[in-house]
Amino acid sequence: MLCQREAVLVDAQAREADARATANTLLQATRATEDRATRVECIAALAEREVGFLKALNIRSLLYYSLSLSPLGSRFICHDQTSYASKEAV
Repeated sequence: MLCQREAVLVDAQAREADARATANTLLQATRATEDRATRVECIAALAEREVGFLKALNIRSLLYYSLSLSPLGSRFICHDQTSYASKEAV
């Protein structure tokens, strides 16, 4: 009976070692997946900020370009330059 109990104990210890190894492997895989998810989220946030910056830059460029081409914009720019020059002259 004692030999039978020892065999059951050895079997239980072997299953425990296998279960621990499997748990450690799964834990490492989970951590690696979480790290990848965190990196992807950071990359997505950076891309969103870049898109916002580029949109703002594009709007400013289009506005400046359209003002420089329009007659009103040209007068406005020239008016600013002349008024600055006349203030400086005075």
